[in-house]
Amino acid sequence: MSRKYLPKERDINDFVRSLNEFLEFGDHEGIVSMPADEEFNKMDIIEISNPTRAVREFSVIFDLWIDGLKSDLTLECDVEFYSDTNTKVYLYDLHVL
Repeated sequence: MSRKYLPKERDINDFVRSLNEFLEFGDHEGIVSMPADEEFNKMDIIEISNPTRAVREFSVIFDLWIDGLKSDLTLECDVEFYSDTNTKVYLYDLHVL
């Protein structure tokens, strides 16, 4: 799997706008919440072979929950581990299923 980076023309405001539009125009209202603990075992986690910037790098895809319920939103992010105390998370995409 090749390393993916967030395109320069996209930033956090794109994700906030997409999430707000989903909540405003969909049948959903509420606050993004933490899923039940067992849901973390269902995340798609792929370790990037030959990391280019960190000690370990992962691509992570997981479902977002709203008001304690699983939503139609899926978040994709990249996680980079530089050390035990230095980790960076990059938002990559937000999908509506």
